[in-house]
Amino acid sequence: MTRKATKKTASTHAPKAQKRSQAKKSTATQPDSGDQIRRTFKGKELVIDVVDGQFIYEGQTFTSLSALATSIVGYGISGPHFFRMAMPKPGKLTGGE
Repeated sequence: MTRKATKKTASTHAPKAQKRSQAKKSTATQPDSGDQIRRTFKGKELVIDVVDGQFIYEGQTFTSLSALATSIVGYGISGPHFFRMAMPKPGKLTGGE
């Protein structure tokens, strides 16, 4: 018995790829407009206001948490990680168990 060879095209897999990319874009780490983010860093309390998807810190406006965190620490860093908003990966221990 012989099988026909079928060639799968990118359009065949597009719906799955789109679902994956959409899932990655929606994140629980994005604060809502009107929220305040607080964090102590090197003995200084940081207070960030969230307004229309932007982050205001000491009179400067940043379009992303990562840009803001980079400005604070002086090197590239994940904003959600710096502000401790990142969700732990499934299967990783977060406590002292």
